[in-house]
Amino acid sequence: MTEQLNRIIDSLRDEMIDTLKKWIMTPSVKADPQPNAPFGADVRKMLDLALEDCERLGFKTEEFDGYIAHADLGEGDDYEALAILAHLDVVPVGDGWVYPPFGATWLPEHDVLIGRGVDDNKSAFVAGLFAMRMLREFGVPMRHGVRLICGTSEETGMQDMAALRKMGHRFPDTSLVPDAGFPVNYAQKGMIDGAITIPCQGHLLSLDAGSVRNVIPAKAVAVIAADINAVRAAVAQADPADLQQLGDVSILDPAG
Repeated sequence: MTEQLNRIIDSLRDEMIDTLKKWIMTPSVKADPQPNAPFGADVRKMLDLALEDCERLGFKTEEFDGYIAHADLGEGDDYEALAILAHLDVVPVGDGWVYPPFGATWLPEHDVLIGRGVDDNKSAFVAGLFAMRMLREFGVPMRHGVRLICGTSEETGMQDMAALRKMGHRFPDTSLVPDAGFPVNYAQKGMIDGAITIPCQGHLLSLDAGSVRNVIPAKAVAVIAADINAVRAAVAQADPADLQQLGDVSILDPAG
């Protein structure tokens, strides 16, 4: 059986890569809501593309007002199905990309695909979709169905899941969430999402860093009202280990 499954996987490899490329080239960063697109037009376009591919491969789908959708393999009660949860939204691009973030650059010499969303989390959705296809084509006898759930706001607060619950939908009792590395997590304790407000005082006029809460900022900019030489002296006295953690530190004098 293992050899047969490996042959099926090998036969689908190029199609899986092409599907993922197409999805990576479809930006899906949250934006202002629009009719039937609660997380913006780009996320809605990505959701429609994923559902189109699910239906093309012969799976029945259901969509819930642009918040979330799923594709099903097999029959049975919803709560008895094995759920595979993956999300199609991505975090903002940010700076410093060597390759275009939505270019889906394929480096065959390294067997690597580069782009925003390759790892988090469109590849997991593609893997789940083609796993369902392999189960069907291999004719594996199943006591329960498999439900591939398409999330659209995992990066921005899980409003998609909250909306589905509010609609009265019951989630399957058992789920796989391919959104982390090994070892496998049984559960996570939760998440705290808050804001701390501290007024700028003294020499600090402003501090700006990052664009979303769940991504480590690539850079931070502080505006300080102080003598430039005093600022340079303070940085020079800092512990080198602390500066190394900060990365590149630049001091700019607006007066030239």
